[in-house]
Amino acid sequence: MARSKVRTAVQAYLDQNPTHHLADDQWRPCEIGTAKPMDGGGSSKVFRILKNLTLKRALKVMDPKPALRSRVSKDVFIENFENEAAILSAVTHQNVIKLLDYGVVRAESAQIPYVVTDYIEGKTLDQYVREPGVTDENLMSVLGQTLTGLEFLHGRQVMHCDMKPTNVVVETNGGPRAVILDLGLGKVFGHPDRDDDGEFTYLFGTERFLPPEIRFALGANSGNRVRRAVLREHFPHIDLYAFGVTLLDLEGLLSAQRCAVSARTLTVLKEISQMLTDPANSRYRTLSAKDLGRMMRQLDPSSLAPLGVPELAAIPNGTNFTTTTQGRVALTDRVETIRWHPMLWRLHELPQLELAYFVYAGARHSRYLHALNTYNATRQLMNGLLADERARKWCTKTDIEAALFRALLHDVAHYPLSQIFEDIAAVKNYGIRSRISDSIPPSRVELFPALVGTREPTGRVGEIFKIALEVRDSKGRTFPELLEQKLTADVVERMQSIGGEGPHEDESAALLSALLSSPIDACKLAYLVDDSIMTGLSFGQSIDVPSIASALRCPSERDYDAETAFIGISERGVPAAAAAVEVRQHLLVKAYWHAANRSIMAMFKHVVLSLMAEHKFSFEEYFQETLFKDEREATYWLSKRFTEVFGDSEVNPLECLLPTSASGLRGEYRRLLEITMGSAGSPLLYNKLRGTNPFEYHDLYNRLSEALAPQCDPAPRPGEILIDVPFRDRENLGGRVLVYPGENSQKATAREGGVNLLEMVPTLGNLRGDKFDHSTKIIRLLVHPTLMDRITDVDAAAKESLKVLIEI
Repeated sequence: MARSKVRTAVQAYLDQNPTHHLADDQWRPCEIGTAKPMDGGGSSKVFRILKNLTLKRALKVMDPKPALRSRVSKDVFIENFENEAAILSAVTHQNVIKLLDYGVVRAESAQIPYVVTDYIEGKTLDQYVREPGVTDENLMSVLGQTLTGLEFLHGRQVMHCDMKPTNVVVETNGGPRAVILDLGLGKVFGHPDRDDDGEFTYLFGTERFLPPEIRFALGANSGNRVRRAVLREHFPHIDLYAFGVTLLDLEGLLSAQRCAVSARTLTVLKEISQMLTDPANSRYRTLSAKDLGRMMRQLDPSSLAPLGVPELAAIPNGTNFTTTTQGRVALTDRVETIRWHPMLWRLHELPQLELAYFVYAGARHSRYLHALNTYNATRQLMNGLLADERARKWCTKTDIEAALFRALLHDVAHYPLSQIFEDIAAVKNYGIRSRISDSIPPSRVELFPALVGTREPTGRVGEIFKIALEVRDSKGRTFPELLEQKLTADVVERMQSIGGEGPHEDESAALLSALLSSPIDACKLAYLVDDSIMTGLSFGQSIDVPSIASALRCPSERDYDAETAFIGISERGVPAAAAAVEVRQHLLVKAYWHAANRSIMAMFKHVVLSLMAEHKFSFEEYFQETLFKDEREATYWLSKRFTEVFGDSEVNPLECLLPTSASGLRGEYRRLLEITMGSAGSPLLYNKLRGTNPFEYHDLYNRLSEALAPQCDPAPRPGEILIDVPFRDRENLGGRVLVYPGENSQKATAREGGVNLLEMVPTLGNLRGDKFDHSTKIIRLLVHPTLMDRITDVDAAAKESLKVLIEI
């Protein structure tokens, strides 16, 4: 039987080549080893063999059974094998399968030809595009390599005649490599023995992949016969038509599944496919493989992007734009997809300045807006930095993409009133310990890896993120699944190394971290402009991002310190950089740490700390209850919980902020006393109060109530006196900005050290030392609005309160 002849032929080959062995010793019907034979088409079977037990080879033998059933002579099938061997022996190219051996073995009474080629570890093209990790870059690279292989064959007057997805294998060890297989049906033109115009030849290509003119010519004859002159007339169009059908198939497969390939790339595939397969198209039959390869590179959305990063293109994608406070932001398809996921979209509900709208009515802009503007500012800074060739040497494409997407996602771990909880959590930085320290929420640095999928959430963080990791988009993807699909695993992992605190893994991580954490980082530049616009404080109008971006430089290697991020800037960028730093100082005093804003924060902190002290607050519960709510709903949640626990025994500070307040009174607690860190203030008292455990304020409040009782009627109730101690360190501006001399400092940065921007500019001295301490490091004693009205002598009350604070 034919099947036994195939086996006999394989065994005969192995007998002739004792160094070759089956991949597995087990024989099965129609297969060898543990896997079925590779698809060898209708007239052959392909088996995996081993040479010297290690090197894999592909052994292709003719299967006589289809030949016996066919109307075509068996000699034609043998000729196809000879033809493939002849073609492969004359060509050597990395994108064309390599011939290793050819011959004939005897199987019973039959002479059966065989071909031995390299064995390619990979998947056929149609299988490859079904892989979830395929990106625009991978796909365009594979298709470009396929065209390179075709261009090589066509340059040697060889036409494949059976191009289709199953005849291209993508090797995935290392970077993807496309390899064209199965040239048994190929035709060679210009050969003196085979190029007779009157000669008929056989064409067995898959009908759907043949141009209509060729299908018509085949239909006019019988037995798959066609004149060679007709084939020559359509050389190399037959292969390119088949390539166009292949693109259409791939576009259909990719459109029907969840994949990382952008809509723009799918449009490119469809446009080129129509160009190659539509006879009405003006480019039909006029393109060569070389022309087509050049066209695909030009149409590739990343073709105009530095280092192949689509997000760095001047206009990454002409169809995706969004408008922000700072103008239009151009978005790539993958940014567009990621920004619509519920985990990022929910940032619409979170005000960037959180509670500042109680002071500045217009300050309702969202963290979502800030995320987009930070991403856009990072794009501008990155393009400026990469103008320095040394930065291009330091930073890989993975590094750059990680920085861009870390910028987009840097606020994703925020939740309603997160700044309040961060202020509470900051007590850990001062060595303050408490019996309820387990109630203190984890920082965003701890939460970020679990949200983006760089670290499996376990323990407490795992409990917190139960709801977050169950949220899916319209296509059923969790946030980590979406990132894994749209970005490479290396990019997602690298995001953890960029933008955080040191120590940094290498110079590239330290450099790009400074784009996201330094006195002039993209995050600060974005929020300073937004906050100025929305609060009405005009300081941010002086910020000039393009001037800063154009002056960025790669710093000197001698200035590298793994503990801190660093970035260089030329002298001409100093005025713009210094102005941005000064704007932050003004907004810190006028908005971020405005007395009224700090008072409102203290009211929230008192509620949370009181609940924690009674073991009636679970951050896990709060996070899961409020993650997809806004700060107003979170305020109601906290206020309700406080009332449930304390009832009328203690005043609920949040009642002053809710429109449903029974008293009808709305407003923040009033300042009774301020204690500053500066030399003009009381630094010793400031430090003593800052070192007091906030979970032990209860006794302090009782003593203050006793001291104020003679000054008011009725006496203060529990909850009417609060103290605001700022535990978060706002003095730390992140990484270093190093100034290097000269207009073009690229050469200087390679051999000379830079000067810290904050030390170089005299006016920036206000950002540290006594002046900074006096303007920002302030502890305030606050009282309920009605208590302030009841105090008969405010000055006397302040003095009595100060005595109590000094005595603790």
